[in-house]
Amino acid sequence: MTMNEDEKSFEDVLRDLKALSTKRDPRSVRLAAVTMAIIDVLEDNEIAPARVYSSTVKTLEGTLQQHSELGSNSMVTQVALLELLGRVIPYVSHNVLAATAVMASRVLRGVVTSCRSITLDDDTKDELGGVNATLRASCRATTQFVLNVQSSAQDKAIRQLLKGTLIPLWDDHRPKVRKAAQEGACEIVLHGWCGSLFTEFCLIEMDSGNTTRALHTLHWLQSTILFMNIEKLGKKVMELLLATLNPPSKAGNDFIANFSNRQLQDRVLLINGILSILVAMMEEQEMELDEKKTLQRNAFASRALATLLQGKPSVLFFGNNSVDIALLENGKALYGKALLLTCQCVMDSEPTVAKKLLPLTIQRVVQLSKPEEGESIFVSEALMPELTKMLKKTDGTDDLLNGIETVLQHSYRATWSVSLLPLATLLRQNQNSDVIKKLIQIHDFDAKPVEEAVGSIIQEVGLEKFWKFVSWGNCPETNRKGNKHENEIIGTNQVWLLPILKLFGTLSAIRPSMSFFQNTVLVLARKCDKVAARHNNEIDKARVIDLWSLFECSCSGIPGDFSQIFPMLVPTLLQAMGDKRYPKLVTIICGGLESLVESVQDESSREVLSHQSKKILPALFKLLEILQENSTTQSKKNIQEDEDMDTDDKNKLQPEMSVADQRVAIVISAISKLADVAPSSYLESLVKKVLQRLLVGSQSTGDESDKICTLLNLCQALVPASDETSVELIYRTVKPLIRSDEQPPRVQKRAYKVLLCICHSHTKFCTDTNRLSELTDLLVDGLITCQVSARHMRLKCMAVIVEKFQSTNKNQTDTIPKILGEVLLCLKDSNGKTREAAYQLLISMANAMNCMESYLKIIAAALGALTPHMRSAAVMAMSRLVFEFAREDMAFQSMIPSMLQTVLVLFDESSREVVKSVIGFVRVSVAAMTEEQLEPLLPEVIGGLFKYHKTKERFRAKIKIILKKLVRIYGYEKLMPFVPDSDVRLLTHMRKLSERAARRKEAQRQDGKSGIVHFDEMMESDEEDSDDGRTLMTGATKFTELTGRSGKSIRNAAIQRSENMTLQSKKRASIVTKNSSMEGPRLMNEKDGDIHDLLDPGMSKSVHFAPMDDDSDSFDEGVMEFDELGRLVVHDVDDSSTRQQTTLDNDEEIENLETRSFKKRKISKFETAKIDRDVAQKKKSKTKALGAAYKSKKSGGDVKKKGQKFEPYAFVPLDGKSYTKNNRRKAIESISTVIRNSNGKRKR
Repeated sequence: MTMNEDEKSFEDVLRDLKALSTKRDPRSVRLAAVTMAIIDVLEDNEIAPARVYSSTVKTLEGTLQQHSELGSNSMVTQVALLELLGRVIPYVSHNVLAATAVMASRVLRGVVTSCRSITLDDDTKDELGGVNATLRASCRATTQFVLNVQSSAQDKAIRQLLKGTLIPLWDDHRPKVRKAAQEGACEIVLHGWCGSLFTEFCLIEMDSGNTTRALHTLHWLQSTILFMNIEKLGKKVMELLLATLNPPSKAGNDFIANFSNRQLQDRVLLINGILSILVAMMEEQEMELDEKKTLQRNAFASRALATLLQGKPSVLFFGNNSVDIALLENGKALYGKALLLTCQCVMDSEPTVAKKLLPLTIQRVVQLSKPEEGESIFVSEALMPELTKMLKKTDGTDDLLNGIETVLQHSYRATWSVSLLPLATLLRQNQNSDVIKKLIQIHDFDAKPVEEAVGSIIQEVGLEKFWKFVSWGNCPETNRKGNKHENEIIGTNQVWLLPILKLFGTLSAIRPSMSFFQNTVLVLARKCDKVAARHNNEIDKARVIDLWSLFECSCSGIPGDFSQIFPMLVPTLLQAMGDKRYPKLVTIICGGLESLVESVQDESSREVLSHQSKKILPALFKLLEILQENSTTQSKKNIQEDEDMDTDDKNKLQPEMSVADQRVAIVISAISKLADVAPSSYLESLVKKVLQRLLVGSQSTGDESDKICTLLNLCQALVPASDETSVELIYRTVKPLIRSDEQPPRVQKRAYKVLLCICHSHTKFCTDTNRLSELTDLLVDGLITCQVSARHMRLKCMAVIVEKFQSTNKNQTDTIPKILGEVLLCLKDSNGKTREAAYQLLISMANAMNCMESYLKIIAAALGALTPHMRSAAVMAMSRLVFEFAREDMAFQSMIPSMLQTVLVLFDESSREVVKSVIGFVRVSVAAMTEEQLEPLLPEVIGGLFKYHKTKERFRAKIKIILKKLVRIYGYEKLMPFVPDSDVRLLTHMRKLSERAARRKEAQRQDGKSGIVHFDEMMESDEEDSDDGRTLMTGATKFTELTGRSGKSIRNAAIQRSENMTLQSKKRASIVTKNSSMEGPRLMNEKDGDIHDLLDPGMSKSVHFAPMDDDSDSFDEGVMEFDELGRLVVHDVDDSSTRQQTTLDNDEEIENLETRSFKKRKISKFETAKIDRDVAQKKKSKTKALGAAYKSKKSGGDVKKKGQKFEPYAFVPLDGKSYTKNNRRKAIESISTVIRNSNGKRKR
């Protein structure tokens, strides 16, 4: 039944049965009819479950008597009666069932007997059921009766019932009937009934000598054996297993002894069935069993383990070509799993016995995991994870290790990805050096599993202990005399260990000591350094760096010998950081120092680190100056590089620039960390020295910008750890650099960074009333001298200061109008970071004002600015405020209609950027306003959207999004009167598209495909906002994507793009074809070679934009190419240069032309005439090839094999003029690709 009987009353069951009359299934309709007939008979009496049950049994008994007369018709009725009986029995009382047990048993047995006497198995054609359906229904009814009778007094009747129904159908040749009988028996046994009866039956079945019956029984026992007599069944199962595992001549069972070689597959099936029983029993260890059952299972596990170890599976499981490989692999996996599970059960119940049998068990499992010829690693994948789990609970003795060490043999190589894990589990406990060395030696054959195994060992035992297992340099390859690697300190087959040691040594809870690094690792690093210096070998230099990288492992946690060893190690660290041969050591050592500072906790270690910081910080200061100088020098060198430098050379320089900058940042971070633990007095003196040098450098008449930038970086690093007095000095020193524009832009940018660090790290210093006022004045007055590159940092400083404003302080809020103009202009900045910082500052000022009406009035004043740039910026600012505050602030939302009405006036502008920002504001406002607020403004909104003809073409996609939003709110009929007559077709077209989409969606819904969208449609569609206006922008244009990146990323992207472009693609990009010249901006009356000043205000009148056919709203649809510095490359595409390219005959000249720097060169009229003459002569003298008139411009012609000279097919037109005396030579030349024409002789 589909529902729990306790949750459903008997009346609900009858109601559901009657409701089946409305179904289309004939069997359900018949069941409803029979139910209503039974109820009609009982109408005069009470309709109780017992009465319905009694009437159903009597009716069913009557059908047995009519069976011979009615045939299939009575069988159809029997199916319905049996279904009704099965549903009614759970509601009948136990006493009634016990009293009628004999009668019910007789009736059900009679149904089964009568059906089995029929030879036809097919169901009736009317789908009402036949023999199969009747037998299945009788099995279900029998099961319900046995489960609900619950009376031991009727045990004899129940046994007779089962022997006459379920047991005879157990091995029925009809699969569905057999399944129904076995499921019913399983359900009865699981409820604790008739276990002895089914135990006797299973024993008989296993001794029957029939393979099929035995397999059916074994399969059924997998889920029921624990609820039956485990002792008897377990003994029989083990006897059968031992007999099938041994050769046929030694088998004790006559049934098994009769197997021949052609029956090996049946033997494997039997073994798999028995092993499945063992696995099922042992996997149910978490099942709640009574104490008796638990003891029986534990005893059975010991016997099963002994039987499995005594068996010889090699006879059946290895080298048998007559058995399917997949079946053998499944058997091996089951055998190994049964071994592991039974051994685990024995370990829990009898640890002493398990300890003796465990080595043999592991040995047998490893043997099973070895793949034979033609087999996969399925067995190993199934067994090794289970073996690993079991070995984690052992003590890792040598006996266990000897059993699993076999996996290191090359015959197990295919399984190393899984078989090395249990070996590593034992090695983490046993730590056998010989086995670990063997494990390391097989790395060359399969690297990944060996590295994972070694890494797990390192993580468990620690870096320092594992180091002792490795004999560095003592390998056959390096010790062989005369070998080119004989001088290597670390063998080539050991290099892979160094990164593994670093990675897993850092993850290990056991940290190496400082003395280990100083006395062991550094000694080996010095030896490698000597070899590298002697042979100038980069390989040994790399090994030195790998060894030094282990320094971070020692610094991850404060070692026990830190106080004694670290002071002696500091000089070595400082010397290594200054070694120009190993610049990567700067990153490694600085990272280790940062880890030390973060790990220090006790006072003694902190005192040692504080004392040593006096030695380290000056060295880091000096190192920072050197790195900054090198970085600046390299940058200048790259900037001054010739433009026609090869792309490969540029790619080599670019990583060096980025790495140098990264090292500078790492050193600054290390200085900042060490400053936290440095003595305050010493730190104060350092700050004073740095500031003194900064003042001297800023007042110098020469170019000291590099030095000033370095000192500002030092100030930035020292600010977080400095006290208020030092911060005051830093602030006073940096202040003139912010106000002045005499220094290079990068100096001012770093000065703003220092100020931003002060604002973040010393909030109390900035929140002082006088100080806040001073900072505000500094930023307001610094607008005039602000450099372009410093805008981003300046805006971030302003945002931090504005966040500290109080709305009640009039002096502070009066500052906002002073800086608002700069913020609005920064919304249109070319740098993406600057724009985002300006938006965040705009929101911070709105929160600081705490009066949105006043704030909007200030912004609205910018709508009357003289320049379109400022007006566009003001509209963008209002759009962002609506986007951020309209949904939460109801007062603000009430102001949106008046704001929208004001902004709509700007639709009369002729400036594209203003109109674009207005369209964006309309889009955001439509999403934020209510239906009642927006409806009065519909004429102005729609009229403005269709007012400017260029806007409709340029921003058609944005306008369509707004229109779709309005249509969804008001409908087409309400919007159509406001649309101009010239644009009615657009709305009509949108309406047709929406109706078509609705019809398609309805058709898909009817076909069961509702909601299915094709991937291409989803990616290419330009639909309206899916988030109801929560997305502010439609999407970033190419220009905004470009400007949103930093200068370095632009250079990297340009270099990457140049690297990916092939020579042919560059040629196509540099030559403007006739078709491409019709798109994009063009200059009127443009002449070849003319020079135009694009900054001239009158130049905009000479620019003509071709109509755009696409829906794009960006300005940069063409191909843009940049050099390594991010500068736009403009190719020379005049006609003369194109004509020049047509005169080049060989590929070398074409390549030279394309790799030449694109500098403007004016060609004289004489050269132009000469080139035209040469081209004309060449065209005139050139003989047309055969079939040139029929040659396709797109295809490549007939396929030619390599070395083939002549065309495979040819059509020679018969033209008399071509074969005259004067034209004969040209005719022969035209067909030279078809016939041989050696030495100029005619071919006859």
